[in-house]
Amino acid sequence: MLGDLKRWQQLGLVPEVTYLHQALAAPRNDPGPSCYISTGFPLLDHVAATLAYEIATTNGLGHQLAEGTV
Repeated sequence: MLGDLKRWQQLGLVPEVTYLHQALAAPRNDPGPSCYISTGFPLLDHVAATLAYEIATTNGLGHQLAEGTV
């Protein structure tokens, strides 16, 4: 709860914050989209995104894009 995230929450722009370890440990009740807020450390962001993707696809969420579609 530092920097931009703290300010966004104070302004009511981010109604609820779930930390990455909480999000990965339990399914959400809300079917809506999630927004990952960068930590500012590229390696940590890459690891977090990769882990979230692997867990999601293992649980049948989302799908892998075909090579060359992006």
